[in-house]
Amino acid sequence: MRKSILCASAALICTGLTTNAAQAQSYAFGAGASLSQLLYRHLMDCKYNQAQGSLGTPPKTPKAPHCPAFNSSGYGGLVLYAPTSTGNGKLVLRTNRVADIGVPASGAVTYADSTIAVNKISDYDGVQFAFSDDVLTPADIAAWNAAGNPARFGNVI
Repeated sequence: MRKSILCASAALICTGLTTNAAQAQSYAFGAGASLSQLLYRHLMDCKYNQAQGSLGTPPKTPKAPHCPAFNSSGYGGLVLYAPTSTGNGKLVLRTNRVADIGVPASGAVTYADSTIAVNKISDYDGVQFAFSDDVLTPADIAAWNAAGNPARFGNVI
């Protein structure tokens, strides 16, 4: 059940990234749970362009065995995800402050790509999504609303 929810969450984010060919070179940046980071990296690399890494960050992640090809959707684009922790993902989504992401733990998957000049987390253009093993609570929604995020970014889905 939990794995299905994680996969559905990742699919929802990936679908939202490129809904048509006009967004062919879109980039999305996120942070959050580290437990399922390899699943997320494989899913994002399979659907969109493979994250290439950069000097001093983890190298590119090999293609998942069941993935037919990198960018199998044909849309292009790239999704970068910094695996830090569940609570951290919820925080950075609410604040949209890249500085709040912190440093991924050793053993992290690829979270940078020098081909688009994102050599480190501080190069992220905001935070568009977060993955979390922890559900959003009423307190999380209240904090989102109190920060004025619905007017700037829309409601949490």
